Amino acid sequence: MLAFGHGIYKPGFYRQSISESVRVEIRGVDLAGLSAPATADGIQETLHEDVGGQFDYEKPPLVRATLVKRGPQEHLLIILVDHAVADAWSMRLLRTELALLYKYFCGGTEYPLSEPGLQYPDYGLWQNQAMATTYFDEATEYWRKQWAHFGSARIAPRELPFAAPAPRHGRPSFGAVRGTLEAHTCQEIRKFARQSRVTLNTFFLAAYAVVLHSYTRKPQLALWGHFSNRRRADVQKTIGYFMHSHLIGLDFSAAPSGVELLHQVRTKVLEGYDHQEMPLAYLWHRLNRWPRYADTRVLLDYHRADETWEQAEPSHGLVIRRSQLPESLSGRFSSLGVYIKDDSDGMSFSVQYAKDRFPPEAVGHLVEDLQLVIARLLAQPDRKVSDYFDKPRYSDFPVRLASEMSEFLSVDE
Repeated sequence: MLAFGHGIYKPGFYRQSISESVRVEIRGVDLAGLSAPATADGIQETLHEDVGGQFDYEKPPLVRATLVKRGPQEHLLIILVDHAVADAWSMRLLRTELALLYKYFCGGTEYPLSEPGLQYPDYGLWQNQAMATTYFDEATEYWRKQWAHFGSARIAPRELPFAAPAPRHGRPSFGAVRGTLEAHTCQEIRKFARQSRVTLNTFFLAAYAVVLHSYTRKPQLALWGHFSNRRRADVQKTIGYFMHSHLIGLDFSAAPSGVELLHQVRTKVLEGYDHQEMPLAYLWHRLNRWPRYADTRVLLDYHRADETWEQAEPSHGLVIRRSQLPESLSGRFSSLGVYIKDDSDGMSFSVQYAKDRFPPEAVGHLVEDLQLVIARLLAQPDRKVSDYFDKPRYSDFPVRLASEMSEFLSVDE
């Protein structure tokens, strides 16, 4: 069982450091001999303990492992990795290597792993050398212009008309609304995306942007986009944290149609792809600007099932899967996150939200509005997206001006 964890964040600038060596301790939990319900409860309790215990960035390693004994010949290995040191791509590599090594130690195969062409410290060295040269100058200029145009257009939770003020103290609690798209709708989405020459990620980003635009009525808005930063062949088999998040700024001032918005999103995603190697923290340093995270956690994430960590067939009795984290621990990165999973059986979604900021009925309305936009985008792609709603749900909510949002960028003095 593989899972991501998160550390104790303190204000300041974070820099990765590579240790000469580190030892990962494996905690043992013996549940053998218990009844099936007691074993299940014990596993859930163990998972809560592991995921709920935050990492301390001053005390490596940022990896935790627990071996649960369920019976004489049955064990469960829980591996928790801090998201600061590994991305989802890395976890897939870890899954593959674990399966190969397990098969090797069961006997009957040659040692399956070759020496990696690049280790993460090598990448860190290259990145430091690149930052000391003009390598990132072109990307810096591109993202400088994006932040100049769209930095204050980021969607903040408090801009949403149904959001409560952010609590000053206490650990947030999260809920989730889950559902599926009907089979014929999934087929229509795939067909439409192919004909429009856009990815499904672009399609859903555009649909979510329309919903957020209808709520805020901002002439420009910006969402965070995730880029794998794995263009170079030598990093595609390296475990580490390579992913970068960058701004995807969209312009609604010219009242775009659905097709025009799709092409706008596609252009911005492709431009971001061309400049994705730029580390976000380094960009902030170059711009002498430090965006505040607290009010930027509104996002959409799309992934295909074959890009997740699920293992299709067990090998020598080994099954590796991603854990389903408790809802109270699953929404760490977003106050309001839409997560869409695409697999051979169809498309499902999960909207995770902070309970202290968003009422569940409002989240339900967001799901309804997103489904409506998807239907309108499929049926009327040439229609202006501002006309997709007969009447915006929150039409009486006052519009926040860009000047009011300037506080989301603070200058480092």
